[in-house]
Amino acid sequence: YNILYVLEGASATSAETARITVLQSLGYTVNTIVASASQDSFNTQMVSNDAIYVSALVDGIAGKIVNSGIGIVTEQVDTYSTLGFSTSYSTYSQNSIDITNTSHKITTAQSTGDVIITSSTQGFNKLSGTIAAGITTLAEQPSTSSKTLVALAKGSVMANGSNTAGRRVALPWG
Repeated sequence: YNILYVLEGASATSAETARITVLQSLGYTVNTIVASASQDSFNTQMVSNDAIYVSALVDGIAGKIVNSGIGIVTEQVDTYSTLGFSTSYSTYSQNSIDITNTSHKITTAQSTGDVIITSSTQGFNKLSGTIAAGITTLAEQPSTSSKTLVALAKGSVMANGSNTAGRRVALPWG
């Protein structure tokens, strides 16, 4: 499984290197591309990869990948609207998320309920505004119904009413 990891700059930051190392330890082959690369470069790379990973460090990338037929995993809240999750987002501070759906491949190894994912209170993202009709909620902000870990299957209805070209996941951190 090949992942196209979008870098903020010409070389990976320590945070990007840490994420790439985790992905590689899980058995993925990680290829990189700089966020400022041309659309043609992105198109070429998307053909030979199975998914795209967008970290919170990368800005202005959503337009280059929105029509991709491969999977997209994003930490970057500025991509939420363009990629169709919701028209807006907000944040909350906590150290856990509430797993609400264990039937999805991402969460099958989890039990429902609060899961501590950071050792200290951190800022997490949640969807707001108009939320995609086709969204699958995997986790919420604890003690609320605010969606924080979500997925859109290929062909799902996005927040703007059109359909996704490929699978998408919005992570709660970033």
